[in-house]
Amino acid sequence: MAPYIRLSAATAALCSLALTPAAAVPTMPSEAVRALNPEVEFASASTGATEASGLVSVSVTLSTVASQDVTIPYTVGGSATTADATVTPGPLVIPAGQLSGSIDVTVVDDSDSEGTERVTLTLGAPTGGVLGATTTHEVVIADNEAPATL
Repeated sequence: MAPYIRLSAATAALCSLALTPAAAVPTMPSEAVRALNPEVEFASASTGATEASGLVSVSVTLSTVASQDVTIPYTVGGSATTADATVTPGPLVIPAGQLSGSIDVTVVDDSDSEGTERVTLTLGAPTGGVLGATTTHEVVIADNEAPATL
C-alpha cells in the first residue's frame, strides 16, 4: 500500500494556487505600459512646401507622455539633394514629460527650374518607445521657377 501525505486545508490551497494558470504574474495597467513604451509616429504623412518656404518643421508625436526620454533615429531620402534642402541631423530626442518633437527641413530657394522634389523622412526603431503607424513623412517641394523653355 502506497503511503499518503495528509495536508492541511491551507497547505492544499496554497499548492493548488501555485499550480493554477490563473495565478499568473500580475500585469501592469495599460496606461503604465504606454508611458514606458509610447507609440512614436509622424503627425501626418506629408507636408507641402515651396522653395520659398524656408524652414519646414515636421512633427513627431508620442501616444502618451513618456516617463523617460525617447530617442528616435531617422533616415533621409527622396529626390531632393542637399542643394535643395537640408535636414537637422538625428537622432530626434523627445524629453520625458513631452508629447512631441520636430525634425527641421530647410528648403533652399535656388534659381534652377527643377520641378517638384521630395524629402522623405523614415523613423527607425526608437529607444524608450515603439513605432506607431505613420513612420514615413514626405516633404513635397514645389519649384517656384517657371519651367525652362527651349
